[in-house]
Amino acid sequence: MRRAPRFSQVRIHDALPSAQRLWRASLLAGAGLALLLPPAGAAQVGRTSDAPSANPAARAAEQSAEPAISTRQRAFASRRPAAGPQGRVVGGTPTSIRAVPWQVSVWSRGGAEGGFDCGGAILDALTIVTAAHCVEGVPIGDDPWDGGLGVTAGISDLAAGLPTDDPQDQVVVDARVHPQWNPSKVRTAGDLAVLELESPLVLDGVTAKAIALPPDVPLGDQPVLVGTPTLVSGYGRQSFSAAPSGGLFSLENMVDLPSVCPADDNAAALCARTPVGAACSGDSGGPLVTRTSPPILVGIVSNGPADCPPGEGESYVNLSAPENRRFLAGSATPPIAPRLLTQAAFVTAGGVSMVGQPVVCTALFDRGSTTWTIKNDGGQLLATGTGGASFTYLPADGDVGRLLTCEVTASNAGGVSYSGPASTAGPVMRPRPSQARPPSATPFRLSEAIVAATAARSVKRGKLVNVTVSLSNLFGAAESATVCVKHGTAKPKCLAPSLKGSQGTALTFRFRVSKRARVKSLQKFAVSAVIAGRNPNSGLVEQVNRATSVRARVTR
Repeated sequence: MRRAPRFSQVRIHDALPSAQRLWRASLLAGAGLALLLPPAGAAQVGRTSDAPSANPAARAAEQSAEPAISTRQRAFASRRPAAGPQGRVVGGTPTSIRAVPWQVSVWSRGGAEGGFDCGGAILDALTIVTAAHCVEGVPIGDDPWDGGLGVTAGISDLAAGLPTDDPQDQVVVDARVHPQWNPSKVRTAGDLAVLELESPLVLDGVTAKAIALPPDVPLGDQPVLVGTPTLVSGYGRQSFSAAPSGGLFSLENMVDLPSVCPADDNAAALCARTPVGAACSGDSGGPLVTRTSPPILVGIVSNGPADCPPGEGESYVNLSAPENRRFLAGSATPPIAPRLLTQAAFVTAGGVSMVGQPVVCTALFDRGSTTWTIKNDGGQLLATGTGGASFTYLPADGDVGRLLTCEVTASNAGGVSYSGPASTAGPVMRPRPSQARPPSATPFRLSEAIVAATAARSVKRGKLVNVTVSLSNLFGAAESATVCVKHGTAKPKCLAPSLKGSQGTALTFRFRVSKRARVKSLQKFAVSAVIAGRNPNSGLVEQVNRATSVRARVTR
């Protein structure tokens, strides 16, 4: 294959309007998290390695041109700021390939959009792992100088190299993309690809070396990596506003709590950050490794905040998640971990938390078995439960003055999803004397039945959205209910579940959002419920009315 200085080509990223550039491509830019670079059939979304034209007139034409935006660019443009070509790690340290010999450059030149650069990591002599968005739209198997995909190993500077480097160029002849990859969404889940090279790399252990993956774990289990010291490396931007030099940089950071990752992705993603720098455009697909001996490859650079601000953190594909491990092992249908649809939230009667009156925690996942944990603000475990879309807790005298927190996880063979920041209720109060109930042979507490509703936070035009309504009947007073959900001008949808002998139930209503709904508008789903039960003291059937609502934002 041809060996020519790749920086002698036109830097496509310079020609893109700033709002269209994605930081996903450059890993170490100190300004933000645009980690991915567009592949060869897509306009550059990350740092580009191509150099600007020497001819001033041609240069001006390149800068004024606005090439068509690829699927990958649309997916990430919302997360990366306008700026020039992507460069290296923001706040990173110049690094020799001998310090990170598993690092490779994944690149393309020519093609409809000129070219792009990403990072990758060596799994073995014939196998490279990178980000799926680096492969999107690329004609795999073609010459990298004609729009195909190439890999360069053993190099510390893409523009010149060092005397101690031993560069190796290979053509990518096959690419497997994770089945959950969706190029129309900015997300980390599924942003994983495995590349097969035409010929094996020479793994001398000095400038080219395979990196080990995390130990395999039982299905449904997932090691906790929070607090793990890590190292990210790449050829991306050092500053979001400056072009990359082509040099290799590295940055020490640390794995953060799953709850700081994008909520719907955290079962298959991990987040890492440092106050002194960040990955940026051009770093997409690059390796995140543990600072252990030997190092372990725990993540692949995916995306982050648009302007790559230090301290904000980036999202990485979590290679410890069973979903991703099974894919790397060759499965075309790995078990898919749960995705969070709505974060945990407390619902209380009258908006206050009182002793003896139930508080209901709700959260919604698309799959998996839920586990609920209620604690007070001192960290004391108060209650746990499993299953369902809600969990009810009855505050006791010992909870007075304390805040309550609810944390929810959903797990299956693919991994564990977290509910995000724990919801808080309280402080718990004692009922006022006027609220005390007169003694009764059979206390009738129908008035304490609670209704809560959840739905996905966003929905596409013309697509279905599920609204889940949870009814809490903790004291068994309710025997029946009629629940209706209304959306827009359509006739309400109603269900009439039996509550007799149960502590509650969850109902699901499905609605289709109009194809003409305005993007970013809020779709309201109004919930009304009539809950009835027979008072054992009077023999009469009594009822209470409940009303609530939930909203979902429309996306394209």
